[in-house]
Amino acid sequence: MAESLKNTAMSGTSTLLSVGQPGLAGNNNVTSTGADTLGTTHAQSHSTCLLHHDTRPEIDADVIVIGAGISGLAAAKELVQRGNKVIVLEARDRIGGRIDSRAIGPQDAAEGYARVDMGASFVHGKYDNPIYDLAQDLNIKVHYTSPEGEMRILDADGQMDEHTANRLGFNVSYTFFDASRSYAQNNDPSPGESLASYVFAADSPLFDGLNQNEIASAIQRDQQPSNLRWKAKTLGRSFSGWTGADLEDVALRWWGFERDTMGPDGMVTSGRYHEVVDHLADLVTSHANYDGQIRLGEKVERIHWDSDRELVDVTVTELRNNASSPSTSRTYTASKVICTLPLGVLQRRPPAFVPQLPPRKRRAIRALGYGLLSKIAVRYDKAWWRDSDKTTSYFILPLQEKITETMPPCSPELQRKLKPQGLMVQNFINIDGTAQLVMFLGADYGQAMEQADQNECVQWAHTLFKRYLSPTISSTDIPEPIGAIASSWSTDPFSFNSYTYIPSKPDSKDGLPVTPLDIAEFAVPIWSGALGFAGEHTHPDRYASVHGAYESGIREGKRAAIALDMHRKGEE
Repeated sequence: MAESLKNTAMSGTSTLLSVGQPGLAGNNNVTSTGADTLGTTHAQSHSTCLLHHDTRPEIDADVIVIGAGISGLAAAKELVQRGNKVIVLEARDRIGGRIDSRAIGPQDAAEGYARVDMGASFVHGKYDNPIYDLAQDLNIKVHYTSPEGEMRILDADGQMDEHTANRLGFNVSYTFFDASRSYAQNNDPSPGESLASYVFAADSPLFDGLNQNEIASAIQRDQQPSNLRWKAKTLGRSFSGWTGADLEDVALRWWGFERDTMGPDGMVTSGRYHEVVDHLADLVTSHANYDGQIRLGEKVERIHWDSDRELVDVTVTELRNNASSPSTSRTYTASKVICTLPLGVLQRRPPAFVPQLPPRKRRAIRALGYGLLSKIAVRYDKAWWRDSDKTTSYFILPLQEKITETMPPCSPELQRKLKPQGLMVQNFINIDGTAQLVMFLGADYGQAMEQADQNECVQWAHTLFKRYLSPTISSTDIPEPIGAIASSWSTDPFSFNSYTYIPSKPDSKDGLPVTPLDIAEFAVPIWSGALGFAGEHTHPDRYASVHGAYESGIREGKRAAIALDMHRKGEE
């Protein structure tokens, strides 16, 4: 691998809270001083140009790829392996995009830093999944839960009895992943009908079989029978982390329409997701016969299609870590461009497209939903929580009479807008042996957390862990964290949230429903094929996933390579 790609800042001191600190990232993190380059330098690149490249002097590359996330690196890998000269432009000071492996806690003399994936961490589907295949090739362990399950449901009274917890767990999973999808397929939900309208309906399978359990629970805990239905609802709302949006905002009509991977979901262990993107970057930059480079700290400001020259000019600002150093700009020129900027960036701070994008593309950007999944990771020197050796996931349910206890720290006005939901907490002792807990917060809970003081949020998470995960242990016996990280995807200017969903609300401009065709529209190149788009938001069957992003990059890299080859052969 190019030496400049490897982590250069791991000797720094870890703080309790590190939010967006480039020096605490995984091997996919590079501290940039201006425009760092991986692979050949700009000055060297012309001399290594293969004979079939476009040799016009103004050409910097056959293809410019915007973004060094997994879709951009997949596209670049595909292009260079087909003999094309490629420049990847990345605004961050690291590669990986929403794959972000971070160091957490102090460095161990023998083992180095413990890591946690603060962005993507799951491999969704074991079969027909290129990410699973890459993980196997790279000897990255993926943790799968046992057939019996490794989940505990906890409420303010402690661990829920096994019979009730099993019933609740089954109901939520079945309703969310099976019954609702079957209903959407076999019925005709209106375009504005939300996923919540089915999941939380009075006759929803979410509440099946709870009457008997409610009676038992009421006798055991002196609770009202209706309390268990309320808990089922709060547990169901915790799946806003899956959609990235409140279930009221997700369209029921298109729920489960996609043809996705098969098999169980697994979790990448030991914060090693960065090794996948490191591997792809290595393929782009390091092979003797390839001609690819990755340039960090270069933010794309303008993409201009010159139809007369049949070339695309890409103007960038070279970002500086030193605020006192003035930013500079430069322009690259290529035959084709593949834009892998996240949907959130295209919605909120896009580069200038000249000429402007066509109406269907602009509608897709405007109309699609872009959701959020946030995380708080807390590391300890030892595992002190209950059932740490046999539990992968805890679900913390709020107390009905004190719902704010499990809400992220935020203003009273914002708290009143939040809908009570359960909190998923993953126990990494049972995943990879690391004494750390990671809390997942979807949609509005994630937004509230990321807008709050991050130290306060970490302390809130630690207090909840003490309150729910080991209520029988004296608080004086529970150690303080030795490291913590809170995500900030909603405010990150190079992501602005996490992944795509199809909203229940119509497009704000034309008033028409949003459909999977809006995602498919992204896969259509424009400007006579000179500009293509890749990323999870461009894959109708596998959006909101790492494997969807990867496959879209392969798709666009292959398309551009074939078009260039046809041009060279005069077969256009």
